[in-house]
Amino acid sequence: MQILFLNHKIISCGVYQYGLRLYNILKKSTLYNYLYIEIDCYDEYIDIINKLNPNIIIYNYHYSTMSWLNNNNIIKKIKNIGIPHESNFDFFDFILSINPNENENNNIFNIPRPIYENIDEIINSYNILNNEIQKFIEYNEGLDIPIFGSFEIGRA
Repeated sequence: MQILFLNHKIISCGVYQYGLRLYNILKKSTLYNYLYIEIDCYDEYIDIINKLNPNIIIYNYHYSTMSWLNNNNIIKKIKNIGIPHESNFDFFDFILSINPNENENNNIFNIPRPIYENIDEIINSYNILNNEIQKFIEYNEGLDIPIFGSFEIGRA
């Protein structure tokens, strides 16, 4: 079974990063073949579906990054699974909700936030731009106290 994972192309975006981290976990599956594609318009969407003919599509969806996708143009002959980020999701067959308080039912399932598996590599390759960022990265209250961050949605 071929499962297409669609993400948008704005790299400096928490929605994008969430999708990429989730795909990096899913691609380790030995049961299914996951394909990752970044798109930013309807024409790319149609082209990739025609080229790959997937069985299932997972959309890492936010209305501001995939505003071209809606109930009228989503390909309905394929099972569509949405991961909506603060967005309408009535045009997906199934929902993978990032809200842990969402009421699950036959087509809504809660999933956790995927964490980075290679954080040391990311930090070591990061080009620190100023002292304020350096202080933020190095801040801690002790090794036994975790720090949780937040994300932002990428916009032009």
